[in-house]
Amino acid sequence: MVRVGADTRPDDPVARYTVSPEAPSEALIERGATALRHGSLVAFPTDTLYALGADASNPRAIEQIFVAKGRSFNNPIPLLVADVAMATRLAGTFPEAAARLAERYWPGPLTLVVPAPPTICPLLTAGTGRIGLRAPDAAVALALIRHFGGAITGTSANRSGVESLWMPTRCCASWVTGWRWCWMAGPRLEAARRRSSMSQSVRPSS
Repeated sequence: MVRVGADTRPDDPVARYTVSPEAPSEALIERGATALRHGSLVAFPTDTLYALGADASNPRAIEQIFVAKGRSFNNPIPLLVADVAMATRLAGTFPEAAARLAERYWPGPLTLVVPAPPTICPLLTAGTGRIGLRAPDAAVALALIRHFGGAITGTSANRSGVESLWMPTRCCASWVTGWRWCWMAGPRLEAARRRSSMSQSVRPSS
């Protein structure tokens, strides 16, 4: 098991938890939230694919995402939120058009790209000044976000350039060897649920 909160050696095994997709154990979700608070990465199922989460306010954890995935630092990372209220607190000024879209389509696969506040880690925006926000329609993901108490990264749980993960059995721990992380295995995401995430860029009204 990963020793959350302690220094972790590169050969430390991954902490794996099996969660119910409809009624995830509160105790297991809290373990994932605790891992996030201590700077670990957490892989978990969403409504579109398996995601790799990190504390959106922790630059070191966010950097781990890029390094672990082999992701270019010029490629922004979207965030997952629990609801419109959390998105508004995060963004500060949430465009009216974005709020209307969120009220209609969240939770769901729609990612809203809005102006990023100065408090957002610049690694997430890749210098664009904008941040993607989405509320997933998945019990495990929403419970993890709520127990954690804030936004988490929503990039796919795979190496960059490799097919996104939608089957728990295809997760290979070796690609994140050396990082503190835990794997929350849930359901195989069936074709009807593996919807492509859509995005909509929203600018404030002038």
